[in-house]
Amino acid sequence: MRTLGLLLSTAGLAGAGFVLPVTAQAAPSPVTSTKANCGGVKIISAAPVRRNWGSNAAVGSIQLKRDACSNYWAEVIAYDKVVKFTKFKAFLLRYRGNDKIGTNLSCEVPAGSARTCATASVSDPNGGLTFLAIGNEYNGSNNGWASVSKGQTAKVR
Repeated sequence: MRTLGLLLSTAGLAGAGFVLPVTAQAAPSPVTSTKANCGGVKIISAAPVRRNWGSNAAVGSIQLKRDACSNYWAEVIAYDKVVKFTKFKAFLLRYRGNDKIGTNLSCEVPAGSARTCATASVSDPNGGLTFLAIGNEYNGSNNGWASVSKGQTAKVR
């Protein structure tokens, strides 16, 4: 340790830390981890999450939401408690024209007392993107999950 201190002081770096000038910074990502406190939240498109078989019963809903600051996110809502070996997921897909861009944002409602989750939000103040929300219910375990219910909203700008 003494040798390191001597070496740093000789180089003029002791106590100064390593400060590098920043000449350029990346543009902020449009994906935010939390919704801004903008208010004016609206459901701009919604659809039932329906069973893929049998009665085609609605077991939940998928909602595409937007706030007053043009943040968009998907929220899935299970109508009943999510039971063991079941989970619900919401996906937010982004498009520029007909081209899907970026990765899908998602969230998961595992078995337990929770019945809803919302994805991270995407800011689009210029209105250049369109969005689609998908909600799925899965049955299974760590050995594999199968989609048993699905719903998707309209693609909306």
